[in-house]
Amino acid sequence: MREAARVVAVALAVLCLCLIAAMPIVAGWSMPAEQVLPAPPINPLELMEQARHLQAQQITDFSTIY
Repeated sequence: MREAARVVAVALAVLCLCLIAAMPIVAGWSMPAEQVLPAPPINPLELMEQARHLQAQQITDFSTIY
């Protein structure tokens, strides 16, 4: 009985060590294959000019907002 408990404990230890060793490999799978380019710079003056032309709508029924 003691030998069986020792075998189970060693098997669990080996399993845990294998899972820990595999974590960096699994984490690398979710990385993108190519570099992501940074977004172009935003000009705040152009945004303010565009915002001036937007039409504002008055909210009369708050149940339609989601």
